[in-house]
Parts: sequence; C-alpha cells; structure tokens
Amino acid sequence: MSDFLEYKGYKTRPEFQKDSMTFYGRIEGIVDKIVFEAESVQEFIDAFHESVDDYLEICKEMGKDPEKPYKGVFNVRVSPETHKEAAELAFRKEITLNELVGTAIRKYIASEEEEPKGMANFYTRHINIDDVILTKKNIMTEYSNDEDMVLKHMCHTRRQHD
Repeated sequence: MSDFLEYKGYKTRPEFQKDSMTFYGRIEGIVDKIVFEAESVQEFIDAFHESVDDYLEICKEMGKDPEKPYKGVFNVRVSPETHKEAAELAFRKEITLNELVGTAIRKYIASEEEEPKGMANFYTRHINIDDVILTKKNIMTEYSNDEDMVLKHMCHTRRQHD
C-alpha cells in the first residue's frame, strides 16, 4: 500500500489537519509550490487532479515548460572530508563525482528492496563500491517499542592497498 497518489507523473501525499478537519496536500518533487485541501478523500483526489491540470494549463498559457518531478538534480550535504574522499575515489576510477554518487544510491536502493521484512533488533549490511562501504544499522533503543527502530547510517572509506 502506498501513501502517495500519482496523476500525470506528479505525486502527492495526503496529510490530515485535525484542527480544521481537512486533508491537505502539495505536489512533491518540484520547486513550484502547488497546494490544495479538501474535506473528504474523494474531494482530495479531485482537488489534486484539478491542481495538476490547472498547473499544466497555466504553464502553457505563460509559455513556460512545467517542472517535471525528480528531474535528477539535487544537493547532497556531506562533511568536507567525505566530499574530498568521494572526489578522490571518483578521480582514481576515472568517473565523475555524480556518477559515483549515482552508483552508490542505485546500489543502496537495490539492497533496500532485497531487505527481508521483520528485521532482528540488530542488523548490519554492507554495500561495497570498491573502496566505499555504506553500513546501515537498526538499533533498538531503550525508549522504543518492538516496532520502532532507530536508523543509523555510517559511511566509511577503505583505503586501497597496493
């Protein structure tokens, strides 16, 4: 089951506003701010569709290309040391930093899709991209119940040995 609705390539996730008893949504993955609300689920779906259609029509009238969700460009903030290590690794491999990051993300996503349901209290998995190892740990905390997990991501760089 997905929490997202999709229409014409645009996505939204309904949020419920308890104080006003309405559903609220915005189109995800684009810079233009498009928001809408409704009092029922069906009205929310209709408002989402109408908002996308209005956005596309307004863009057309203005002679502007509508933004496409997830156009493949985003900022990644890492420590200067991690930035340097990643850039040096990309240089040694004769690839761009963007290619290195893209490969790491694709491999991480693929490994998440293979992850079995119902993990134990402690689980560690490594994704090797030659010198880069991404480690994921799920650790039960003293204040969590059996279903709540705290995710900790750590990134290590292994030095090449000749």
